[in-house]
Amino acid sequence: MAMLQDTHPDYDMYQMFSEPSDFGFSGTSRYRTWIPCAHRELTTCVFDPYMLKDSIQEAFKNVNCQISDYLVASKPEIMVQASELAARLPLRPESSNLKYLMTPRERQTCETLDARFHIRFRKPPWGDRNLVYFLGDDASYTTTWSGCSGKLPAMRCNSKSALFWLPSQQRPLTSKELLVSMGWPCVPEGRLGWEFQ
Repeated sequence: MAMLQDTHPDYDMYQMFSEPSDFGFSGTSRYRTWIPCAHRELTTCVFDPYMLKDSIQEAFKNVNCQISDYLVASKPEIMVQASELAARLPLRPESSNLKYLMTPRERQTCETLDARFHIRFRKPPWGDRNLVYFLGDDASYTTTWSGCSGKLPAMRCNSKSALFWLPSQQRPLTSKELLVSMGWPCVPEGRLGWEFQ
C-alpha cells in the first residue's frame, strides 16, 4: 500500500479486505485485498468507500451461493470443452462421463482423492454435489478439494489448463462456470439459484 501511495501521490486510496462469501459467493475461497483509487483533482468522493462496502456486504448477508449453484453450463458447452480436451488425446467425446479425457496423472490424482474422500467422510465422493477436486496438484503431496471447506480450491496460474473435477457429474467445471464462481455475469439474472429478497 505504501508503495502505491508513494508512486501515485495524486490519488486517495482506500484499502479494503474481503472474501467472496462477504458478497454471496460462499462456494468460492479467495480472501483478498483491493484498493479503490480516486484522483484528487478529477474525481469527487460522494460517499465513504468503507461505508459503501459495509452496506453492500449487508445487502448480501442472506445470499449463500454454493458450488452446485455455479453449474450453469449447457450440454453443448460441456461437449465443446470435452472436444477441446479430446484434441490433446487420440480420442473423441463418447459419453457424459468425461473421465476418459483425463491424462494418466490427472486420473491417478482423481482416484487418490476419491479414496481419500471415502476414507475421511465414509461416503462415496460422487454423492456430494459441492465436491470439486483441483487436478493441477499432485495428490501425493497435497489434498486440493472442496471436501472440507465447501469452497472451490483457489484458482492459480495453472487453473487455465488444469481441471476442476466434479465427481458427482464426472466432468470438469467449464470456463463459464469458473467465471460464474467469481461473480462474472455469464447467465441471465436469477439463474444462479438465489435472488435478492
